[in-house]
Amino acid sequence: FTDAGGQVFRIILGNDASGKPSLSNATGGIIAKLSVDGAAGSRHFFNTPDVALITEKVSTPFISVSIGSGHRERPLDTSVQDRFYVLKDPDLTNDAPSALMINGDADLYDATANLAGSSDPVVAAQAKADIAAKKGLYIKFGTGEKSLTDSITFNNQVLFATFTPGVSAAESTCQATQGVSRFYRINIADATPALDFDGNGVISVEDRSRTIAVAGLPPDPVILFPSIRVITHDDGTKEYKYDGNDGALVDPIVLIGAVRFNLNTHRQVQKSWWRQN
Repeated sequence: FTDAGGQVFRIILGNDASGKPSLSNATGGIIAKLSVDGAAGSRHFFNTPDVALITEKVSTPFISVSIGSGHRERPLDTSVQDRFYVLKDPDLTNDAPSALMINGDADLYDATANLAGSSDPVVAAQAKADIAAKKGLYIKFGTGEKSLTDSITFNNQVLFATFTPGVSAAESTCQATQGVSRFYRINIADATPALDFDGNGVISVEDRSRTIAVAGLPPDPVILFPSIRVITHDDGTKEYKYDGNDGALVDPIVLIGAVRFNLNTHRQVQKSWWRQN
């Protein structure tokens, strides 16, 4: 969990005498301090951390903790240089609750320039090696841009939205402003763009995000799965497909309000249910 002072916490519940989880025996505490002195570094977290187990396309599995900064009570403020963070917690077994302690930028990689996505293989390889040596990474937002939504990690990608206030709006007034909302889709391992958003055939740093037609503050992204069709083959094996109205394969989609994006993944997902009697 986080606080409004730019800190991230991790708590491991201990067990009481009967073996039940109990806060009285809990361990852990602050694992990251991401706000610093000065107006530009006064970052706030108002979102829920997005936690996921990452095992693919990385040399060592880790638990990702993704969170964007932004002062929800001051959406028109432009003085803070807000960021989106992906922290890497290496403790997958709860054996070392203090294994992750991030003391600012020195422990993190600045992925803003997208060097890991460079067309120069030498530059890209060096950037990926530098990322692997750090405890996480971050990308800087533009002037006034802030993250006021939760993020979702899906298929090794992080999805989130940001808001940038209108340049003519003043925080000291009650003047309404629509501002600009953007939808981000980045690879969780190195913050490179996940796809060619502008469709020009070249994936560049601009493809990390796309402007969306949402008035005011954008809502949290929501992933939806079309209905699943089960195909039983002659040998008894089953195949699961997402069915469109025409019977074609349909990918899962993400909605930001009424704005829809295809996730462009044919990864089959088999849903599971828990029933407790």
